[in-house]
Amino acid sequence: MIPRKTLITKSKVNGVFTDGKWTGETVINGVVIASVQPLTPRQKKSLPEGRQTVESYRLFSSSLLNTVEEQNPDIVIINGQDFEVHSRGGWQNNIISHFEYVVIKI
Repeated sequence: MIPRKTLITKSKVNGVFTDGKWTGETVINGVVIASVQPLTPRQKKSLPEGRQTVESYRLFSSSLLNTVEEQNPDIVIINGQDFEVHSRGGWQNNIISHFEYVVIKI
């Protein structure tokens, strides 16, 4: 069994877009229990250009986190550093349902 860690999250809520910029949000801290795994070299190559050499991980968790696709991604703190939730894959098979995330250091 892969060990899981308790990680702190930061979620931005109640903000609005003003002249194309996100402003006025409130940051709410939370927790997520997740397995933290490094990305493989092949997975790193699939990241957006300019982010392929940045520290990044895969997280496996049953918690739902916001990604960059939702325009307001959650932040996960790993080893004291902030990581943005880039993408999410769902494995909802009713055996061990979970989400797989890619997080990238910001």
